[in-house]
Amino acid sequence: MDTFSLSRYLDRVIRLVSLGVVLLVPLAMPAFQPELGYAYGEYKSFILHLAALIIAAGLTGSLVIAVVRKDDVVDGLKRILLNLVRKPHHASAHVLVAGMAVLLLAFLISTLMSPLPLVSFFGVYEAFNGTNSYDFISLFVVFLGFALKFRDPSYLKMLLTVLCLGGILVAVYGLAQHFGWDSLGVRQSTSEGLHSRSPSSFGNSLNFSAFLVLTVLATLSIGVIRSGDRFVGFLLALALGIQLTALWLGGARGPWIGAAIGLTTLVAFVGLACGWRGVFRTLRILGLALVVTFLVSSFASTRGVGGIDSVSKVTSIGDQIGWIIGIADVDGVNAGYVAEGVTNSQGGLYTRARIWATAIKLLYDPAAPQEEPVLKTAFRRLYGLGPDMFVHSYPIAVTPVGFLEIQPSVHNIFLHILVTTGILGLVALAIIGYGFLAILVNLVKRLRRDSDIQPALILAVVFLTIVLGKVIEMQTGVSRVSDLTPTFAVLGALVSSVLVIKYPVNSTNKINTPHGQLFVRPNWFKSGWTLVGVAIFSVTLLIVTFVGWDFRRINASIAIYDVSWSDDPVVAGQQFLEANRRAPERQDISYRIYQTYVDEARVALENGQLEQATILMLSAREVWLPLETRNPYELGAQLALAKTAATLVSWGHVEFIDEMRFRYSKIARINPGMPTLVATSSTALASVGDYETAITLADQVIATEDQTHGWSRAWYAKGASKFFLGYEEEGIADLLVATEKQPGSEGARGAHLALGKIYRDRGEVESAEFHERMASQ
Repeated sequence: MDTFSLSRYLDRVIRLVSLGVVLLVPLAMPAFQPELGYAYGEYKSFILHLAALIIAAGLTGSLVIAVVRKDDVVDGLKRILLNLVRKPHHASAHVLVAGMAVLLLAFLISTLMSPLPLVSFFGVYEAFNGTNSYDFISLFVVFLGFALKFRDPSYLKMLLTVLCLGGILVAVYGLAQHFGWDSLGVRQSTSEGLHSRSPSSFGNSLNFSAFLVLTVLATLSIGVIRSGDRFVGFLLALALGIQLTALWLGGARGPWIGAAIGLTTLVAFVGLACGWRGVFRTLRILGLALVVTFLVSSFASTRGVGGIDSVSKVTSIGDQIGWIIGIADVDGVNAGYVAEGVTNSQGGLYTRARIWATAIKLLYDPAAPQEEPVLKTAFRRLYGLGPDMFVHSYPIAVTPVGFLEIQPSVHNIFLHILVTTGILGLVALAIIGYGFLAILVNLVKRLRRDSDIQPALILAVVFLTIVLGKVIEMQTGVSRVSDLTPTFAVLGALVSSVLVIKYPVNSTNKINTPHGQLFVRPNWFKSGWTLVGVAIFSVTLLIVTFVGWDFRRINASIAIYDVSWSDDPVVAGQQFLEANRRAPERQDISYRIYQTYVDEARVALENGQLEQATILMLSAREVWLPLETRNPYELGAQLALAKTAATLVSWGHVEFIDEMRFRYSKIARINPGMPTLVATSSTALASVGDYETAITLADQVIATEDQTHGWSRAWYAKGASKFFLGYEEEGIADLLVATEKQPGSEGARGAHLALGKIYRDRGEVESAEFHERMASQ
């Protein structure tokens, strides 16, 4: 095979894999393992990483062939760089590529400076993938694949077709879930709250809707391109209607707004390119699709299918925005929504406003969970907190809230990038924004000026519109691999479509060969072999990473593949232990094993087998130690280890008192914005005689009551600690306050129990009986 044939073969492989990853990532799910919630993220990430590895190897092979053929690779890059410096507005597509490259560099630098570099590289939680460095590298490779190997209108149309097909498949499955026809695990478990939204193959309904923003615009775009074929137009209208129905029933306001703005922009561009006749054809398809949406949605309501009230969601948008800008009361904000990872009575923009305010605060006043030099913390304004580190800085910087809240995401993609990568990320976003704006301006000029509209020009407009709609949606959403993969593909396709637009001979937009020198380079660089060396080294690192991370973890999932069908609990337990051995950092599996050990330990204790119970509880502790080693600030691991130590102390193992003190003190230190955790720590420390620290933490919680609510547990810890320190009357007064702050709560019952004992010891029988009775209720 000659080099030209080999080059064409590699190009076909890259295009096939690139289209495949766009289709397969949204579809990937644990179809027959509904109990493995983490596998949604794992399977999608595994496919992305594998595809990126193949694409990177293919691009490296193409580079090697180009250098062997003595193609002027270096001079080609030189011409691009020179045009970026001299005429960036005339090289808008290359500006976009440069911005993405700078963003990749920002991610890598921020990862190196992260409090936990390995965690920033691989991510904290599998359910919140897409924003760690490993995922971003893979997404960048997918972007390059489309930007370099899809420079032909026919290839770009394939991407639109794949998006349309993917949208149809996930929408049909989502509607099947909505109507209760899901035969692959019945994931729609309730008809109330967040779970009443169909997650389709995403495991998360909001990401399902976010993906549909892309596919809805792609489907209508195919209708614009194939507007002359009425039968195709009818089929596309039907496909669009199915996707719009799934989007509507999803009840996600951000995707609605993104899709609406994208559709409106697409119609406006069609009018600019094709006149009123083109607008009419486009609106005809859209109108028929809306009829389908209305009919199916009406059918769902007449059948009594439970779900989100989409109409009330639409009408509440004004209240949500009004609260943000200060013209609506918070009571008018739509309640009943439970945000991801949030135990809260309100959601939407109300919750997001608090998250955004905290993120903005971290931009100018960064905070890290670890103790580090002041100068290093100050420089985090430059390189950010680190990818996926927002979750650890949030509880430090947030204004105290009256519930437990874990926030891995800022719920705004640009703000998330800024807070995790700092000024470096801001520079990258500015370059990307400039490139996007330059493309927009150039396309509008061409549409208004050219009498003969090129297919590539229409395609560029289509991809620009899809990106615009998605960008709008990403201002309030939590982007993951499932919707970021097709988004990066569309960005790469936008670059390709702009680069294949033909310009007039004398056009100033055309990239010309430079006559000057951009830089002086040594002879060894001229051949391009240095670039080959860098590319091969990078691919080798990707291979090592894939085998050491993805392959190992997928093997852990394989170990428990058939556990749901096992009737033998011993066999199932052995499978989970094997999975934990292969991937000890996987939290979902660790928690299941931990909980099993804890339950068995309690049973053994009830049966009088203290020694056996202790062995089981120590085994539960051992499960979490590898996760703590990897990430010493992860809240789940810290709470589990603290609870284990407290349990062992309560069973008489006083050697764990120091560990218990250390763990609860640490939880309070790294979560000052979560009074519920600080109050728990205060109570725990009081139980082992660390009364001064308990009072300090209790006062810290009590000081937040004006911002949150009353905290019985904090008053209980404070009162009990004062009483044992000899300030008996003050302690009793605080215990009485504890009984009033949150009547019926655990803290209030504990205070009643303490007061009953105090009054009985004093001989005040009537008061003792009252408090004992209240404690038992």
